[in-house]
Amino acid sequence: MKLLLLLSLAATAAAALGALWLMRRGRAARALFDTCRTTRGDAPGDLGISILCAGVESADEVERLLSLDYPCSEVVAVVDAAQRPELFAALVSRYRMFRAGRGGVYELPDPGIRAIERSRNRCFRRLVLVDRGEDTAEGALDAAACVASYDYLLPLRRGERLRRDAVERLAAAVGEREAGEVELVRTQPDGRVALVARERLVACGGFAGALRRCTPRGRRVTLWERLSDRAGAGYRRTVPAPVRGVAAGVLALAAGFTVAVQWWLFAALLFTAALVWTVAVCIDGMADEGAAGPSEILRAGR
Repeated sequence: MKLLLLLSLAATAAAALGALWLMRRGRAARALFDTCRTTRGDAPGDLGISILCAGVESADEVERLLSLDYPCSEVVAVVDAAQRPELFAALVSRYRMFRAGRGGVYELPDPGIRAIERSRNRCFRRLVLVDRGEDTAEGALDAAACVASYDYLLPLRRGERLRRDAVERLAAAVGEREAGEVELVRTQPDGRVALVARERLVACGGFAGALRRCTPRGRRVTLWERLSDRAGAGYRRTVPAPVRGVAAGVLALAAGFTVAVQWWLFAALLFTAALVWTVAVCIDGMADEGAAGPSEILRAGR
């Protein structure tokens, strides 16, 4: 039992150090991306991306998303006109929305869409407003996906914020592979931003499904850099996902057997816990350093 416990602690420490190494690689990739972006001068718009927003609280939040530099994108905002009539009317008036047909790909169950509005102004031609009753964030995002124009979807729930160049960075990650090869792009360490292909979303049954588990490993890409704002609502310092599962199980097992074994194992337990926490702090600092550059923060929700 002692040997098993020590091996488990060693595995946890190795996972933490591995995450730290991946984060360092991600920071180098981020620096290269920023350099190429500065040299290029404008954003490549070859990949179409639909930004899906649930939990919109004000017209200003929509405008900030519409100010993204990435050209080949649209914003699909879901608002309940019955519950938020003032907000819905303000958006319709501000962007000169007109009632559109209920077109779209209804491959997801029960979108519950009452009406679809599209902006009339050319400068806001990328805005789509969906009138739908509020139930869950996943349901609202599924409804937005049904009317989205592009094949890659970027969901934003209430309280999530984006860096100004987040969409461009996600598009670049897809563009590094062959066409159609990437179906899911996730970010670490916090995992708050993800880009998913429409076909994969439908295959997983919507945003309530386990996108990561149902996407083949060879079609997933992980960016070890923060594309969201740490000041967003609900932010907390977190250990990266590859470490959390191993650490939780090992530390719980170690705590249960600490009383029954020699005290030097307790010291090993404390050392491992301290190492995991230190790695989390280092990763958090590197992510903030990478996100501190060119970035006006854009958000959906509070």
